[in-house]
Amino acid sequence: MTRIFKLSVTVFFAVFLVAAIFVSPVFADRGGSQKAISSAKDSLKNCYDAVKQAESAGANVDSLMVTLNDVAGSLSKAELAFAGNDYDSAYTYSMRCQSKLNDFTSQATALKENAQATATQNFVFTILSLAASIGILCAGITAWIVLGRRERRSFHGSPTV
Repeated sequence: MTRIFKLSVTVFFAVFLVAAIFVSPVFADRGGSQKAISSAKDSLKNCYDAVKQAESAGANVDSLMVTLNDVAGSLSKAELAFAGNDYDSAYTYSMRCQSKLNDFTSQATALKENAQATATQNFVFTILSLAASIGILCAGITAWIVLGRRERRSFHGSPTV
């Protein structure tokens, strides 16, 4: 019986250690939850500002807006859980917000830079097209004037050159 007891205790501690290592329960208090929610709000605001800048540069920010809406929903759940004194859930929802917003500003910045580069290319193309059109117009006017002079010379009996 002693051997079975020792084996049971050993198995119990082994399972407990494995659970402690791989399962990380969240035991958040009021202050930790409140700080996590505040941090998530700040991150959401910064990401919103980044999206606003990208959109003003002409970027397509639809995919970013989907993420922001999802995060806003999780943040609302965190605030509701906090109001209901469920600090563990509030902390968990806040941490989900933070993880979803990782690398978000870099994505928004990349979209903004891409939109700016595209706008610059479009501007250069427009300027080159305008310059080519003006060149063709000038060549046409010059040809019209030269041919008009030749025709007048031949009409008045002057030898044509």
